[in-house]
Amino acid sequence: KSSPVFKKTTSKDGGEGAFPKANLVKNQVMGTAANDKVFQGAKVTSKMTPMDILIGKLRAAFPNVTVSTSQEEFNSIVSKKGVISKKSKGKVIYGLTTDGKIYLNPENASLATPIHEFGHIWMDFLRSKASGEKGTQLLNQGLKLVNGTEAHKKAIEKYGDTELAKEEALVELMASKGEAIINAAEKSKFKSWLNGVFKFIQEKFTTTKELDADGIKDMSIDDFINTGLADLFVGKNLGGKGFDAKAESQKTAELYKTEGLARLEIGDDVDAFVTKAKKLGYSDALINIALKKQGKVQKKGVTENTQPEV
Repeated sequence: KSSPVFKKTTSKDGGEGAFPKANLVKNQVMGTAANDKVFQGAKVTSKMTPMDILIGKLRAAFPNVTVSTSQEEFNSIVSKKGVISKKSKGKVIYGLTTDGKIYLNPENASLATPIHEFGHIWMDFLRSKASGEKGTQLLNQGLKLVNGTEAHKKAIEKYGDTELAKEEALVELMASKGEAIINAAEKSKFKSWLNGVFKFIQEKFTTTKELDADGIKDMSIDDFINTGLADLFVGKNLGGKGFDAKAESQKTAELYKTEGLARLEIGDDVDAFVTKAKKLGYSDALINIALKKQGKVQKKGVTENTQPEV
């Protein structure tokens, strides 16, 4: 919450260009925390992990979207009839968005997953009336740009050759780039990696609010991804009172004929993956690296579960 507060002052504040003192920032942040919807979630914690911090930042864009990191809740929702399509069978489910709520799988924690799932909420926002005509134009441009890309082809393997695959490709691109920026920020001079991410995105990327019709028409796929990340990390409520995340999520479910949007990766059918990878000429070392990233390892012909690296 401090990242959008701890910024250079303007002429209105006096001393233009200076940063506010730490005590001022602390008072501004804590003075409103009790009434801030971003801090009103399904779980209260006294220790902030990188995942908690990231979720808090993303919820600033959509404060009414709650996020569950409970294994019990996750197991319950993924076993609910109709939530996951048959295409998810045999794959590891990292996260799920349904009815405007996000469920993360703590057994396969990755900072890319909440970005992916909030990417779905952002896409719902673009589809909604709350985003106006500009949102519709931006969404249509993104779906057009991703068509036929490598990301789209990979999504088709998981979700079939459907419109859903296009959206999944877009939000996965957002997740991958967002995670890469976080990894770079952790190595930067900033004391807080989140402030490093916020500063970089603020300076380099353009939000939807700053775009015009020509900007949307001429944008590249990278521009679209950058705008999505800029909106999610800007620290401001995008939808306002006019965006109903639950209602829009239900409309999306009807559109794609599914009750939930899941982030899927390699799952139980590892043998098929290994066979395919070897036919393509990949070495055992590269195959094992890929499996390890998904929480799996191949050992003497037997696939065993391991904890994925975060």
